[in-house]
Amino acid sequence: MNFLLNQKEKDAQKVGAKLNVSVLIPENINIGSDVLSVVIGNLLDNAISAVGRNKEQSDEIKLNIRTVNDNLLLELENQFNTEEIKTR
Repeated sequence: MNFLLNQKEKDAQKVGAKLNVSVLIPENINIGSDVLSVVIGNLLDNAISAVGRNKEQSDEIKLNIRTVNDNLLLELENQFNTEEIKTR
């Protein structure tokens, strides 16, 4: 997970974005690390791409990963071009 997050931070920097990540989860969770890595990687790829296409707003990407009542919660926040809602 650390390698993935470090790589995505570098990817974000390439498009001029800043990646802020907060992870508060136990070491042992009931989801495979490979599945979690794919999901998080896909979320961040999409966010980085959206921010890279939208230079008129905030360039910050926020990812919050935590557990709530034994459930994994992933919160991702990024700006995007609202014109893309119709095309994407």
